[in-house]
Amino acid sequence: DGGATGNLTIGAGTVLFGNDADGVDLVVVTRGSQINANGASSSPIVFTSAQDLTDDGQPNGSAGSGQWGGIAING
Repeated sequence: DGGATGNLTIGAGTVLFGNDADGVDLVVVTRGSQINANGASSSPIVFTSAQDLTDDGQPNGSAGSGQWGGIAING
């Protein structure tokens, strides 16, 4: 058993960020879950770190390696 399942829909233009300061620094997708990501070249989905965000929540291009754990897909 992979644990609880669910569906995550990520719309165009969404900014998802991890924050290693609070001890929860990755997204885990369990077996049986789904990710539906619908970005576009004019409105991309951005995965980044909290350190890369401006005050209005947009990426500022200062992300570096090791700032968050990323995405783990367990299938």
